[in-house]
Amino acid sequence: MLTLSQSALWIPASPAVRAIAKQQEARAYAALGDATACDQRFNEAEELAHQAFEHPEQAPAWLYFYEPDFFTLQRGLVQYLLQRHDQAVALLTLGLDRVTPEVRRSEWIGRYLCKLAAAHAAIGNTATAADLVHEIRDIATATSAAQLLHDAERLARQLGL
Repeated sequence: MLTLSQSALWIPASPAVRAIAKQQEARAYAALGDATACDQRFNEAEELAHQAFEHPEQAPAWLYFYEPDFFTLQRGLVQYLLQRHDQAVALLTLGLDRVTPEVRRSEWIGRYLCKLAAAHAAIGNTATAADLVHEIRDIATATSAAQLLHDAERLARQLGL
Protein backbone atom coordinates (compact mmCIF):
# COMPACT_ATOMS: atom_id res chain seq x y z
CA MET A 1 0.00 0.00 0.00
CA LEU A 2 2.79 2.39 0.89
CA THR A 3 4.77 1.87 -2.30
CA LEU A 4 1.71 1.99 -4.54
CA SER A 5 0.49 5.19 -2.89
CA GLN A 6 3.89 6.82 -3.25
CA SER A 7 4.10 5.68 -6.88
CA ALA A 8 0.72 7.23 -7.63
CA LEU A 9 2.09 10.58 -6.46
CA TRP A 10 4.78 10.54 -9.15
CA ILE A 11 2.19 10.75 -11.92
CA PRO A 12 0.86 14.20 -12.82
CA ALA A 13 -2.77 14.27 -11.69
CA SER A 14 -5.51 16.51 -10.36
CA PRO A 15 -5.43 17.62 -6.71
CA ALA A 16 -8.29 15.18 -5.97
CA VAL A 17 -6.33 12.19 -7.25
CA ARG A 18 -3.21 13.33 -5.43
CA ALA A 19 -5.22 13.82 -2.21
CA ILE A 20 -6.54 10.26 -2.42
CA ALA A 21 -3.04 8.88 -3.02
CA LYS A 22 -1.64 10.95 -0.15
CA GLN A 23 -4.34 9.81 2.29
CA GLN A 24 -3.70 6.21 1.24
CA GLU A 25 -0.03 6.79 2.00
CA ALA A 26 -1.07 8.12 5.43
CA ARG A 27 -3.20 5.02 5.97
CA ALA A 28 -0.23 2.81 5.12
CA TYR A 29 1.89 4.62 7.69
CA ALA A 30 -0.90 4.19 10.24
CA ALA A 31 -0.98 0.45 9.55
CA LEU A 32 2.78 0.39 10.08
CA GLY A 33 2.37 2.28 13.37
CA ASP A 34 4.25 5.41 12.26
CA ALA A 35 1.99 8.10 13.72
CA THR A 36 4.28 11.01 12.84
CA ALA A 37 4.50 10.09 9.16
CA CYS A 38 0.77 9.32 9.10
CA ASP A 39 -0.19 12.69 10.56
CA GLN A 40 2.15 14.55 8.21
CA ARG A 41 0.82 12.76 5.12
CA PHE A 42 -2.78 13.26 6.16
CA ASN A 43 -2.19 16.97 6.68
CA GLU A 44 -0.69 17.14 3.18
CA ALA A 45 -3.66 15.17 1.85
CA GLU A 46 -6.10 17.60 3.45
CA GLU A 47 -4.31 20.54 1.85
CA LEU A 48 -4.63 18.84 -1.54
CA ALA A 49 -8.27 18.07 -0.76
CA HIS A 50 -9.01 21.72 -0.11
CA GLN A 51 -7.52 22.53 -3.52
CA ALA A 52 -9.63 19.79 -5.07
CA PHE A 53 -12.85 21.01 -3.43
CA GLU A 54 -12.20 24.46 -4.92
CA HIS A 55 -11.93 22.93 -8.42
CA PRO A 56 -14.27 19.92 -8.59
CA GLU A 57 -14.29 20.08 -12.38
CA GLN A 58 -10.69 18.80 -12.36
CA ALA A 59 -11.59 15.57 -10.58
CA PRO A 60 -12.08 12.49 -12.77
CA ALA A 61 -15.56 10.96 -12.91
CA TRP A 62 -14.39 7.84 -11.05
CA LEU A 63 -13.92 9.96 -7.91
CA TYR A 64 -17.68 10.44 -7.60
CA PHE A 65 -17.53 9.48 -3.89
CA TYR A 66 -14.90 12.08 -3.10
CA GLU A 67 -16.20 14.67 -0.67
CA PRO A 68 -15.19 16.11 2.71
CA ASP A 69 -17.20 13.51 4.63
CA PHE A 70 -15.25 10.70 2.99
CA PHE A 71 -12.05 12.40 4.09
CA THR A 72 -13.38 12.69 7.66
CA LEU A 73 -14.10 8.94 7.65
CA GLN A 74 -10.62 8.19 6.37
CA ARG A 75 -9.05 10.40 9.05
CA GLY A 76 -11.12 8.52 11.64
CA LEU A 77 -9.92 5.21 10.25
CA VAL A 78 -6.25 6.13 10.58
CA GLN A 79 -6.88 7.32 14.14
CA TYR A 80 -8.35 3.89 14.88
CA LEU A 81 -5.35 2.17 13.31
CA LEU A 82 -3.07 4.30 15.50
CA GLN A 83 -5.15 3.28 18.55
CA ARG A 84 -6.24 6.86 19.16
CA HIS A 85 -9.70 5.62 19.97
CA ASP A 86 -11.18 8.85 21.34
CA GLN A 87 -10.19 10.68 18.17
CA ALA A 88 -11.40 7.80 16.02
CA VAL A 89 -14.81 7.90 17.71
CA ALA A 90 -15.10 11.66 17.21
CA LEU A 91 -14.09 11.64 13.53
CA LEU A 92 -15.95 8.50 12.51
CA THR A 93 -19.09 9.74 14.25
CA LEU A 94 -18.81 13.13 12.56
CA GLY A 95 -18.30 11.59 9.12
CA LEU A 96 -21.09 9.05 9.56
CA ASP A 97 -23.52 11.66 10.85
CA ARG A 98 -22.99 13.67 7.66
CA VAL A 99 -23.75 10.94 5.14
CA THR A 100 -27.26 10.49 3.78
CA PRO A 101 -29.50 7.77 5.26
CA GLU A 102 -29.17 5.78 2.01
CA VAL A 103 -25.38 5.88 2.14
CA ARG A 104 -25.43 5.04 5.86
CA ARG A 105 -27.17 1.75 4.96
CA SER A 106 -24.56 0.75 2.35
CA GLU A 107 -22.13 -2.11 2.72
CA TRP A 108 -19.04 0.08 2.41
CA ILE A 109 -20.18 2.26 5.31
CA GLY A 110 -20.50 -0.91 7.39
CA ARG A 111 -16.71 -1.13 7.40
CA TYR A 112 -16.47 2.26 9.09
CA LEU A 113 -19.21 1.27 11.53
CA CYS A 114 -17.12 -1.76 12.51
CA LYS A 115 -14.16 0.46 13.33
CA LEU A 116 -16.42 2.86 15.22
CA ALA A 117 -17.89 0.00 17.27
CA ALA A 118 -14.43 -1.34 18.05
CA ALA A 119 -13.19 2.12 19.04
CA HIS A 120 -16.19 2.60 21.34
CA ALA A 121 -15.49 -0.78 22.92
CA ALA A 122 -11.83 0.14 23.39
CA ILE A 123 -12.74 3.22 25.43
CA GLY A 124 -15.39 1.42 27.46
CA ASN A 125 -18.55 2.49 25.62
CA THR A 126 -19.85 -1.06 25.32
CA ALA A 127 -23.54 -0.13 25.05
CA THR A 128 -22.84 2.14 22.08
CA ALA A 129 -20.62 -0.53 20.54
CA ALA A 130 -23.43 -3.08 20.92
CA ASP A 131 -25.92 -0.73 19.25
CA LEU A 132 -23.51 -0.32 16.35
CA VAL A 133 -23.11 -4.10 16.03
CA HIS A 134 -26.88 -4.37 15.62
CA GLU A 135 -26.78 -1.69 12.93
CA ILE A 136 -23.94 -3.48 11.14
CA ARG A 137 -25.87 -6.76 11.23
CA ASP A 138 -28.90 -5.02 9.72
CA ILE A 139 -26.80 -3.54 6.93
CA ALA A 140 -25.07 -6.84 6.25
CA THR A 141 -28.40 -8.65 6.04
CA ALA A 142 -30.00 -6.00 3.83
CA THR A 143 -27.03 -5.93 1.44
CA SER A 144 -26.26 -9.68 1.54
CA ALA A 145 -22.73 -8.81 2.69
CA ALA A 146 -21.37 -12.05 4.12
CA GLN A 147 -17.98 -10.63 5.12
CA LEU A 148 -19.61 -7.66 6.87
CA LEU A 149 -21.91 -10.02 8.75
CA HIS A 150 -18.89 -12.11 9.74
CA ASP A 151 -17.16 -8.97 11.03
CA ALA A 152 -20.29 -7.99 13.00
CA GLU A 153 -20.46 -11.44 14.58
CA ARG A 154 -16.79 -11.28 15.51
CA LEU A 155 -17.39 -7.91 17.18
CA ALA A 156 -20.45 -9.31 18.96
CA ARG A 157 -18.36 -12.18 20.37
CA GLN A 158 -15.69 -9.72 21.54
CA LEU A 159 -18.38 -7.70 23.31
CA GLY A 160 -20.01 -10.80 24.79
CA LEU A 161 -23.27 -10.32 22.91
